[in-house]
Amino acid sequence: ESELVGIEVDILEQFKIWLSKNKGIAINFEYNIEEEFDGLLENVSAGTGNEMGIGGITISEKRKATMDFCAPYMRNVSVLVSSGHVNTARTENDLRNLLREMQAYTVKGSVH
Repeated sequence: ESELVGIEVDILEQFKIWLSKNKGIAINFEYNIEEEFDGLLENVSAGTGNEMGIGGITISEKRKATMDFCAPYMRNVSVLVSSGHVNTARTENDLRNLLREMQAYTVKGSVH
């Protein structure tokens, strides 16, 4: 079984260390991997109070109605990446022309 990695896991693991050192509180996390993003949100919303979702979750009014959020820890910045062989698009028309002949790749199950 592989170990989870990423900024959210790092934040939680450092929080666990901080709680122990500064407050004398020992906690453990049980990480459950969701295959679908909606499943993650549904499980947090339906939880008993001991669940949290970690990942790139945008705060929206609809989501705030069913769950609580911490303060944002990073800006949600989306970018397009390409090989260095692609010209820079400077206008919307440039971008349209460049993208016409490109192949798009996404993370399975992601909306990004």
